[in-house]
Amino acid sequence: MNKLIIIVVLISFVTVFRAAAEPVVAAEPVGAAEPVGGAEPVGVAEPVGVAEPVGVAEPVGVAEPVGVAEPVGWGEKEGTMHFGIKVGPSSVQDSPNGYGMFYRYAVFPPNTFNQYVFLSQLSIAVEGEYVDLGSSKRSFSYADVTSQSASTFGVVVTVAYPISEYFSVHTKTGLANTTRRVDCNFSGCGLNYSRTTAGLHLGVGGQYKLSSQYTLSVDYEAYPDGYSMTAVSIATMF
Repeated sequence: MNKLIIIVVLISFVTVFRAAAEPVVAAEPVGAAEPVGGAEPVGVAEPVGVAEPVGVAEPVGVAEPVGVAEPVGWGEKEGTMHFGIKVGPSSVQDSPNGYGMFYRYAVFPPNTFNQYVFLSQLSIAVEGEYVDLGSSKRSFSYADVTSQSASTFGVVVTVAYPISEYFSVHTKTGLANTTRRVDCNFSGCGLNYSRTTAGLHLGVGGQYKLSSQYTLSVDYEAYPDGYSMTAVSIATMF
């Protein structure tokens, strides 16, 4: 009996010992070794729109200011040349129409005199011209025809100042020779003569820029010996 009890106890002891030595489903826990959706977080490792800021490295419209280096629409470079023709009424007796031609050469372009704002806008040119001021004819009871004519040529300095993008005003100061001629065609007239007078040539006017090549001007000009002319002129630049 005692042996039977001892055998049962030994069998129970061996059974408990084996159960302790080999645990069941404890070494491999389920759902813990590989967490779902946690190992690779989304949207954190690579932030969007931070590494390369947009519109900061190259500011727009700052590096090249517009309309400062040269007066708007009017800057003539040194050496710019104009050739033009003019026509208009003159002060020759009976107000005939005069006509002429001129040549202009730019000596000082804008921004030459930068010490003062006003002077920096000026454009200075030298202009030479020839103008036929026209002629008039009259008939008298004692003469068939008496005629009078005048012409002038000279050199002036033209100073222009821009008012807007396409319009400027200018003044002219220089010297000119004016020739006056009177003729009558009957014997004993005694009125035939030709006279040349040197003196100041003054003028004032405005100029409109039709395009990058052509300009249109209106001027009032005073010549020696009391002559004057209101002229409309067109010039081409080259």
